[in-house]
This record gives sequence, structure tokens and C-alpha cells, in this order.
Amino acid sequence: VVRAIRVNGQEMPELGLNAAIAGYFNVPVIMLTGATETCAQAKSILGEGLTTVAVKEAQGRYAARNFPRDEARKQLKEGAQAALLKESQVAVFRLKAPYTFEIDVNNSYQAELTCLVHLIKRSSPRTVEFSSDDYLAGFRLLRAAIALAGISYNCHECMASQSSQKLRSQPIIEGFCPALSGVIPRGAPSSVMRLRRL
Repeated sequence: VVRAIRVNGQEMPELGLNAAIAGYFNVPVIMLTGATETCAQAKSILGEGLTTVAVKEAQGRYAARNFPRDEARKQLKEGAQAALLKESQVAVFRLKAPYTFEIDVNNSYQAELTCLVHLIKRSSPRTVEFSSDDYLAGFRLLRAAIALAGISYNCHECMASQSSQKLRSQPIIEGFCPALSGVIPRGAPSSVMRLRRL
């Protein structure tokens, strides 16, 4: 659904977004575990003071090579001990307000549906953005935008399925599928509710 997320111009993966939530509550992130690439990415964003323990290595989009269990458990225990010892030396991760969130989605229809939220503006065919003075409020809006983009993705899947069944004689609501049931109210913009024939 989402190709990239940027906050204040910096590309931000899930670990960075969540670390900023911890920072919002003045909580430092002292340790992270996961794949080797995730650990490297975490240090590049949160700083070299972060303790990381790699427990697997990615072998593709849907596969990973797990490290031996006993060795991984040993390193996790040692890493946690080391992280706690230097906890006071780790800075809280904070981004500077105001926060500008940018979301790159996979197709223009996802961007169109996301912009039903009046705070969200379209900056390019497949990019939307919004700003917030409060990080937590901005993060919540980010989650809502991603959910809307996901609905539009599912709608396209439904439409493709209907098209493959050659239901060309039946009018449908563009973008309508079970995922939208109860989501789009009556009187929604015609760009979402317009009728067409497949």
C-alpha cells in the first residue's frame, strides 16, 4: 500500500515512527532486535548509541535465515544487559515540530481516496502530505491515511475480480467493495461514488 513515509523530509521506517512516539513520552529507545538490515537502519536513524542484536538475515521479501537459537538467545541476553548499563547515555529520539508527514502510495487512486480527509493534501499523483504541531496527533492521522489507502487498494482488487468474471451488464459503484461497507457515507464526493459500467 505504502511505498515510503517521510517526516520533515526524512524517510522514516516503522522503527523510526515508533521511536518518535517513545520520544513524545520522553522514553529513550535503548535496544532493538531483528534482521541485520533492520539493525543497521536503526543505528542510522537512532544513533550509534543504540544497542542492536541481529537474530536473522533477510533472504528475500518473504524469507529469512534465522540464526542458531542458542546463540541468538545468548546475544539477546548480553545485549539487554549492555543496553541497561548505558541507558542514561542514550538520547531520547525526537523530531522537531511542526511535523510534516508525506506518504508515497502505489497508485493515484489511493492518493485520491486518502484526500477525503480535509487535512490531507495531494502534492503529486501518488504522494499526499499533511502537517501537525503534535506528533501523536500526526501519527494517528498517518494511520488513518494508510487505512484509507489500503481500502482503495482492496477496492481495485475487487473491481479486477468483478471484471475477470465479466459482469459487464451490472452497474457498480466505483471503489465499492465489502471493505467500504459502512465507511463512505451518503453524500460523499462524486469522485468516490460515481457510477460506471465495467
